[in-house]
Amino acid sequence: MVNKETAPRPWYKEFYVWMILFFPFSAMVVGFTMLRISLVTFDGLVVDDYYKRGLEINRSFERDKTALKYGLEGYLQANTNGALRLFLKSKETYPLPSQLKISFLHRTRKGFDQSITLQRQADVYVGNIAPLINGLWEIMLEGQDWRLDSIVNGKISEVKFFASEDFYKTTPQI
Repeated sequence: MVNKETAPRPWYKEFYVWMILFFPFSAMVVGFTMLRISLVTFDGLVVDDYYKRGLEINRSFERDKTALKYGLEGYLQANTNGALRLFLKSKETYPLPSQLKISFLHRTRKGFDQSITLQRQADVYVGNIAPLINGLWEIMLEGQDWRLDSIVNGKISEVKFFASEDFYKTTPQI
C-alpha cells in the first residue's frame, strides 16, 4: 500500500524544475526578440565604400577653403512646421547663387537624413522640410564649389554657419 505523504508529486508541480527551466527559456525569448529587432531595423552605421568616402574628404576640405575665400556666413531659421529661411552673406565680389542645397544628416540614424534645395527669394533662401527628430545633427549647406557645415544638438530652430579654417580642428561643445 502506498502512503499519500510519501507519494512523489508530478514533475511539473515541482518549483525547482521551473526555476531551472526559467533561464534557458528566458534566454531564448530575449534572443529571438533581439534577432527580430536586428532584422527589422537598419542602423546605417557601416558604409560599403569607406575607401572612396575617405578619398572624398580631401575634396571636401577644398570646398570649405573656397567658402572661406568667398567670406560666406549663414543664418538658418526653422519653425515647427518645417519652413526654412536662410540668410547668406558673402564678400561683395561673390554673387550669391539662385539656389542652394541643404542637407540634414543625423549622426547615427541614416534613415532620418534629409536633403532639399532652397530657392532664393530677394535676400533670403526658403524651403520646407519634414519634421526632424531630436538628436545630434550635422547641417551641410552647399553651393556649386563651396560648403558650410554646422553641428546642432537637439531641436533645430536657429543655426549659424561660418567658414573657418579651424572647423575640423576643434570638437563641438555638446
